[in-house]
Amino acid sequence: MSGSTQPSTDRFPVPGTAGTMAESAVSRLGETVRVLAFWGAILLPLAYVPVLHESVAGQRVDLFLLLLVLHVACILVGHERARNRSPGAGESR
Repeated sequence: MSGSTQPSTDRFPVPGTAGTMAESAVSRLGETVRVLAFWGAILLPLAYVPVLHESVAGQRVDLFLLLLVLHVACILVGHERARNRSPGAGESR
């Protein structure tokens, strides 16, 4: 017991890492939402035909309007995904 013992650094978080981890998690979540919105904007028009058929029959007009609003929302959120993936954005293929 000749020297003083210093506390182990693995028990104490490094200042700033919790914020960095949270920012990283939020960034990943945002990217996941953008990817889902991007693909939703591409695939949702496939649902228009059967839903429109029901809407023309007068049965599910609300479903068609909901699908239309969801598609517009996907386009607005997912358009950043296409912009970030452009060839000049610094990513290699």
